[in-house]
Amino acid sequence: VPSLGREADPGPIGKRPVIVRIGRFVAAHFATYRRLGKWPFLWRISIEGMLVPCGLLLAADALFSVPHRTDLEGLGLGRLFLVAVVLAPFFETLVAQALPIMLVRRCGGGFWTQVFTSVVVFAVCHLSSGISTVIFAGVLSGFYLAFTYAHWRETSFRSALWLTAGSHALHNLTLIAITALADS
Repeated sequence: VPSLGREADPGPIGKRPVIVRIGRFVAAHFATYRRLGKWPFLWRISIEGMLVPCGLLLAADALFSVPHRTDLEGLGLGRLFLVAVVLAPFFETLVAQALPIMLVRRCGGGFWTQVFTSVVVFAVCHLSSGISTVIFAGVLSGFYLAFTYAHWRETSFRSALWLTAGSHALHNLTLIAITALADS
């Protein structure tokens, strides 16, 4: 049978485009999360969802001197806690994960379409805080939050909402604590 220009087997892994190899690695890695129960999932995704963006931010900052977020500097510690740990995780989960994922689900979009649509919305929500916040908080952390919501939405809205908001709150609380300790 003659080929139509696309081979069924793209050849050895080393010959596949890098983006394809990265995509397959990411899909395989996150497939392991989908087999976990709620609490192991929450702790593991929260830790990884904080370490990966923060590690990449530190590396980028060492290489390029990345501008830091300044829009929260005027808040006192109590007010910052209220906004970043209590209010933002809940409301951002509703606006940037629940709403876009619900719309994609209603249109018949698959799991990864739900995740990437939510990432775009979450990144756009962080535009006013600067490009570094868009990249590291909006896109990278947003990916972990969108993945969490889309995965647990298959179980229930309640699980998706609280696990996503909880992971977001843990992330923000940890960053506030580290910043407060570094400033003291």
